[in-house]
Amino acid sequence: MPETNGGYARIYRSILDNPAFRNVGEAMFFAFLVLKAKWRAGERRYDDRVYRLDRGVLVIGARKLAEEFGWSHKRVRTLIKHLIDGNMVVQKWAQHGAHRAPVTTICNYEKFQAPASEQAQGGAQQGHSRGTPKKEGKEEKEDNTVESTADQQFEVFWEIYPNRRDHSNPKKPARAKFVAALKRGVPAADIIRGAECYVAHVEREGTDPKFVAQAQTWLNQERWAQYQGMVGSKPVPLML
Repeated sequence: MPETNGGYARIYRSILDNPAFRNVGEAMFFAFLVLKAKWRAGERRYDDRVYRLDRGVLVIGARKLAEEFGWSHKRVRTLIKHLIDGNMVVQKWAQHGAHRAPVTTICNYEKFQAPASEQAQGGAQQGHSRGTPKKEGKEEKEDNTVESTADQQFEVFWEIYPNRRDHSNPKKPARAKFVAALKRGVPAADIIRGAECYVAHVEREGTDPKFVAQAQTWLNQERWAQYQGMVGSKPVPLML
């Protein structure tokens, strides 16, 4: 479909280090699913039938994926099951008359992908142009670009971080700690992944909101390092 050829999708570099994947091939398999997913709700044809899909959803069978990667059908089915068990995708069968199709939903797609309007406008190309400003005022423009990127990354973190409900959790100092960590060279993806794991820990333990650490404290103590990799016995959902 033409819409999959333009625009962009966000794929974090940390995908290569995610323990959910046993090798680079598996990481690229997941990235392929993200790229194939609908970036806006619409129709998609599969086996000469049209299916209505939401954003972040794709319809493609294991045999087709096996052909795309040159893998065995069994290997693809095993990997899909691995992704489902790791809460990275959800798969169900969509019925179309007497036929059905495998519909796969990318978990957390809305959290880590740009809004559909931005993707439609070719935000990737705009991002590249911001990264190569004219020589006049170059340093200032580069600083603004870095600051803008940090703001976007912090908003992803803030959206994910556990809600303290009625208890104080000031946003401004949390942002300052987040930016300070980035300036020290800490990858934003590591902080965000740590926050996601912390959410899972809080939910699993049934932690009272008043005992959830303030975001600024959590960041200042670099607690993201304690919540990397695995949630219980399952890989954490991958960030996009």
